[in-house]
Amino acid sequence: MNSYITRHATTFVNVSAILALFIIGVHIIFLVLIFGVDLNYFYGLDYQFHLDGEYNISAIFSSLMLALSAYLLTLIYFKTEQSKRNKYWLVLAFLFSFLAADELLSFHEQLILPLRSYFELTGYLYFSWVLAGMLLVLIVLLSSLSFLRSLPRYFFKRFLIAGLIYLTGVIGMEMIGAKEAYDSGYIYGWVATKERGVTYAIIVTIEETLEICGILYFNSLLAQYLKKYSPEKGDKTND
Repeated sequence: MNSYITRHATTFVNVSAILALFIIGVHIIFLVLIFGVDLNYFYGLDYQFHLDGEYNISAIFSSLMLALSAYLLTLIYFKTEQSKRNKYWLVLAFLFSFLAADELLSFHEQLILPLRSYFELTGYLYFSWVLAGMLLVLIVLLSSLSFLRSLPRYFFKRFLIAGLIYLTGVIGMEMIGAKEAYDSGYIYGWVATKERGVTYAIIVTIEETLEICGILYFNSLLAQYLKKYSPEKGDKTND
């Protein structure tokens, strides 16, 4: 099974990209129907494709993409040349496994009310879990600097770009959405997107699309790295 995924990692990434386009497209279609045509009842199907929903098709898909990241990171450690092995691949695999679980189960949202109440947060920090998120990003970045610098320049630059795309969505756009949510009044769940209006819906769409694009790009880079440095690789390209 491992060798099969090693050989076909790029195919898995390409299939996930097609599925991502489909899910994002359906999400946008429902938003157009809701805000443009004023249709509001779809027997719950709209929520299944809502990008900011929980326990729905979109959340499961995002979780699976992050789980694929974790698996590819694990394969890179065990399947690439001995000279390219670094235990930090396994650290990242653990981190992405946690992110996959969090995407589905929303552990981070349990931090919102305690942090918001304790620090009396409003506006851009209304979704107060971003404080913990920024701290985690700082810790990961500082602890991974030597590892990142050891990578071939091609992958070093592109891993940073993928991370920037993802973090722009998961933290940057989340803070913009928090400000809009605070200004419009806090309403929990899918109803929130409808009740808060089209501006919040657009912000959420941009946020989640950036997250998906960041992970897709990251996974494509992992597939390239695995193909290039696995024992059964073909001709190498220049670093």
